[in-house]
Amino acid sequence: MEYIKDSFGLISNIKIASFTLSLKPTEPIALPKYKGSAFRGVLGWRLKKIICVNRDINDCASCMLCTKCLFNYLFSPQLPEGAQFLKHTSKIPSPIIIEPPLTTRRNFTSDDTIDVSLILIGKGIEYLPYLIYVFTEIGKSGIGAGLHPRGDKRRGGRFEVLQVADNIGGEIIYSNADNILSDRCQIIDWQKAVTQTAGADSIVSLDFLTPVRIKETKGEKRRLARLEGFSQIITNLYWRMLQLAYFHCNPWDWEDERFSELAAKASNLRRELSQISCIDITENKTYWQDYDRWSNRQKTKMTLGGFMGKASFFGDIGAYLPLLYLGQYTHLGKQTMFGLGKYLIS
Repeated sequence: MEYIKDSFGLISNIKIASFTLSLKPTEPIALPKYKGSAFRGVLGWRLKKIICVNRDINDCASCMLCTKCLFNYLFSPQLPEGAQFLKHTSKIPSPIIIEPPLTTRRNFTSDDTIDVSLILIGKGIEYLPYLIYVFTEIGKSGIGAGLHPRGDKRRGGRFEVLQVADNIGGEIIYSNADNILSDRCQIIDWQKAVTQTAGADSIVSLDFLTPVRIKETKGEKRRLARLEGFSQIITNLYWRMLQLAYFHCNPWDWEDERFSELAAKASNLRRELSQISCIDITENKTYWQDYDRWSNRQKTKMTLGGFMGKASFFGDIGAYLPLLYLGQYTHLGKQTMFGLGKYLIS
């Protein structure tokens, strides 16, 4: 399985950074049971409000600044002109993943601290200062349902951004005490993943902490799938990692001739990975979990469902462990920006 380590020299270029923002409520805040949609919604809305210069345009794709817009790049990235890979898709994976606190608790006061993590990939790492600024602006206007002295719900509860921690380096890189952001942060890359997983045994357990939404084709229909096997996990993880590396960590020109055959070769590799039969599920304690969210854009309630729980696998796993290790940061499946698809190797 050496070809997984090479991946046309593309996945080896992936760079991932992880940060935790500690938010201190200055008044009561009420959040939904699953908080990823709330943070994703308000972060995108506030960023767009701050930087958008064409607010009369409803469709970002029709804006002449679309390809240079920070909001569009982080929240609705489009296929770059001249790209040789995934030519027939209109949207590509976002370089940002929001990890909300996993507690189901809904009400928070000034006695609490709310920790929200941001996973940034490749070029997205450069925009951490913008995201911290946007969070400070959200704190001034509020998030969730705020309960105020008169008991009415006029706006969300306010908060302050106390500090930002570099999760990989283990250092505080921003504090509101001095309002200075360090430009130093540690990253996870392919080589670190290989080093961290060297010498691992033939058993691996994955703990799926938020719903994993993997869509599969059955007959003529696309549907969300339950956990079926190791090949299902590694195939989807490989495809996601390849896209993230190509679109956000690519050091070469989009029209570089080395990518002309990438789509065909990647599809063949996906097909090979999907047929892995030498790794068995020894434990499957996954279950289906649905979370409801309100979509302001579509003005309707939506359900985000997927499988959660724990599963263990046995077999010749060594070659796949670097991918699994990185997947703890990149997440797996659909709607990862909301924090879905989070798992840990246990």
